[in-house]
Amino acid sequence: MNLLRTDNTANVSKYWTNDVYIETTSNYLADKIVYYDSNILNDNHITHSAVFSHIDGYYESKWGSWPLVRHLPTEVPPSYGTTYRYFKHTIVPNVADAELNNSMGEIVNKNESISFTSELNFNISKWTKRVECYIEDTHEINAIDEGWAEIESSHLEGFTATFYRSKQYEVYMLHYNKFNELIARSSIIINVQ
Repeated sequence: MNLLRTDNTANVSKYWTNDVYIETTSNYLADKIVYYDSNILNDNHITHSAVFSHIDGYYESKWGSWPLVRHLPTEVPPSYGTTYRYFKHTIVPNVADAELNNSMGEIVNKNESISFTSELNFNISKWTKRVECYIEDTHEINAIDEGWAEIESSHLEGFTATFYRSKQYEVYMLHYNKFNELIARSSIIINVQ
């Protein structure tokens, strides 16, 4: 994208208005903030922008010759202005399917802790903000509710589970973005002996 249009005016708003981003009033839904040096909200008055941090409510931006800074929306140098707009991403990746891997293969012993990791590519992983893990038997009965399995811990890349009953299970991990939209599913069949 060119910095300037053919008439030498700034060309920045194309980035915010090409259906990839839409304006939002919510700090917690926003992916980006654009700062202006006045109440005139056009390209010629844009002074700065910041991207959403992994810490809710905070943003990250490079302050000129200063370092990269994690900050609240209102905590920027005065030269960037006090007028700003929030934008959120409108394009969500298609739901991707991936495999869960564990170091012990598909046959495991009951009463042992097993770690699973998701084989998502980086582009999907960077969108993941929350995961849900669950385990079913071959009849789609929730193994955790039945006491046949337990999820001991989970994180964005995987989880640890223990199986208490010998049978075949399907282990699932659902990946959600910060808008609570499902973006990926991981699963594996496990035989517990």
